[in-house]
Amino acid sequence: MKKENIFIIDTSVWIEYFRHGKGEIFDLMEKLIDENMVLLCGPVEMEILSGLRLNEQKQISEILNLLPFSNSEREDYRLAGKMFNDLKKKGITVPPIDCLIAAIAIRRGAKVLTLDKHFKYFDALETNL
Repeated sequence: MKKENIFIIDTSVWIEYFRHGKGEIFDLMEKLIDENMVLLCGPVEMEILSGLRLNEQKQISEILNLLPFSNSEREDYRLAGKMFNDLKKKGITVPPIDCLIAAIAIRRGAKVLTLDKHFKYFDALETNL
């Protein structure tokens, strides 16, 4: 996995992928997964699994287990806290979990594939979709 080709897929995109099973997002996700360009992180996995019934959790967990996983580190949390506070000073509120996802991506040189507009507020983060 080349560093410049790593994508952390935000929960909003995973939901579209699992819910519809076809279309532009599905095709893009299939390509990224097939080319080993997806990096899963804990906050995204937690968000995905928290909205599912038990039988769905097992099925989705099996799929997610196939992906490379990045553990969160202390510096990820520190950067996320700093970004949250910096945005808050500007009058911008972003969920703390999304600050953590952004921090993990920034520190690993990954892009975030998202449908959520608030990721645009992270200047050091490259997003797609």
